[in-house]
Parts: sequence; C-alpha cells; structure tokens
Amino acid sequence: MNYHFYKKAFFVGGLWNIGLGVFGLAFGTLATKLLLGDQALTGNFYQVLFFKVFMLAVVIFGVGYCSVAADLTKNRVVIWLGIIAKLILFAIFTWCFIIGQATFLAFSTLFGDFLWALLFFRFLQLTRDNVTVNHFIG
Repeated sequence: MNYHFYKKAFFVGGLWNIGLGVFGLAFGTLATKLLLGDQALTGNFYQVLFFKVFMLAVVIFGVGYCSVAADLTKNRVVIWLGIIAKLILFAIFTWCFIIGQATFLAFSTLFGDFLWALLFFRFLQLTRDNVTVNHFIG
C-alpha cells in the first residue's frame, strides 16, 4: 500500500476542510449565499449561529484529518467519524439541492466529500490488518 499517498491525501483533506471552514467563519454571509442561496440569508440569530457552528465543525474535522496525516497508524476513530459525517452531509445536501434549498456549488462540494469518504474508507480497508487490538474502532 502507498502510505505516502494517503498521508498526503489526509493532509490535503485537512487543509481543504480548514480552508472551507475558515472561509465560512470569516465570510458567513457570502458563504451562506454561495452554498444555500439568497433564501437562506434571513439574518436570524439561529441561522447565523447554526452556520458558524457548522463551519467550526468543518475546521475541527480538518484538524483531525491533519492529525491522521501526521500518524496514519492512529486516529482511526477520526477517520470513521469523518466518513459518517461526510456521508450524512452528502445525503442532506443532495436532498436540499433536489428540493431547491441548496446551490449546485453546495451539492458539488458535498459530492467531493462523498468521494473523500470513499477514499477514507478504502484506507481503512487496506490497513485493517495493521490495527492493534486496543483500538476502539478498527
């Protein structure tokens, strides 16, 4: 298996999440408009808070992926959580796109997350024999 490839992939995935999350935190109105359209710009406190918390979670996952890149033998739980989160968000944003509540940019971004989830899952498959018994999730 090409560990160097996966080390780079997790690092790039981490940077992608951190960059997207920081952009969303710094330019919330623009990011909301780009991802969810004009109808999502209510200015409502809860809408703004939800979006900021969502973007903060994206940053936190990015830090997690960078920690995976630093040591591919650890942090498998972070990978599993990332896969689950990416698949859930892909499903939600695909539905939102279908019903006209998310933009094509949001759908394509989350489709990219779907592809990252497949790559992460493939890594877990290829390395499952190298997992020690002490790991919580293998």
